[in-house]
Amino acid sequence: MLKIKEHMENLLDCTTDKYTGVVALTNTKNSWVAKWQHLEGYFPGLYALVLEGELPESKIMALEKSGRTYLPRNKSFII
Repeated sequence: MLKIKEHMENLLDCTTDKYTGVVALTNTKNSWVAKWQHLEGYFPGLYALVLEGELPESKIMALEKSGRTYLPRNKSFII
């Protein structure tokens, strides 16, 4: 939906190498971990639990326009 492969600017805006913790998901439809991390229906893969940085507002709006709910995973969100 963000066409990261086609647009280098999206790749740079939407990725980071500063993260803590990783969860591996193989079956995102039936996994309690996927439900717990709000990753149901996502592609199988590795997902960061907490990261540094924020998405630009335009990218958040694009996610929400495509029907995804944006849940920040940056350190400022952790309670």
